[in-house]
Amino acid sequence: MKLKLAAIAALGAIALAGCAAKAAPPASPGANPPATTASSKGVGKPIALTVGQTSLGQALTLDGRTVYRFESDSPKPPKSVCDGPCLTSWPPLLTDGTPVTVSAEIDSAKVGTLTRPDGTVQVTLNGWPLYLFAKDQKAGDVKGEGVNGKWSAVGADAKPLKPKAV
Repeated sequence: MKLKLAAIAALGAIALAGCAAKAAPPASPGANPPATTASSKGVGKPIALTVGQTSLGQALTLDGRTVYRFESDSPKPPKSVCDGPCLTSWPPLLTDGTPVTVSAEIDSAKVGTLTRPDGTVQVTLNGWPLYLFAKDQKAGDVKGEGVNGKWSAVGADAKPLKPKAV
């Protein structure tokens, strides 16, 4: 019996060693990993918000990708209503609790977070929950602007770059 348990333990150790060998290499020092999505069920990563040029003007960006807000969300109090299938197209900017860094154009006092129903923590700006758009593939893309009349690319103040019709 002891021999059988020892063999099982050894096999488990070999399996774990194989998994460890396939692990991703560590990030280079000082690198900011991208934000994760709620669908990953993981915890977010450090976030560095900047301002970048788009066809709509100077937009809030994360790693060059345009950042959006959902007009059905609420800034006061901060609340996200994008959930379920919505998160496939609109991954929220999630953080692991590491302070969000911002470029000089962004008022760091207006950066905050909210806890989503799944327990992840989403970054907000001026109370608005922040998202990326899955179909934006390169820096400056604004393919999410105006989707369903509810999504807005935002500037450094979280206001829409393109006013919505009322």
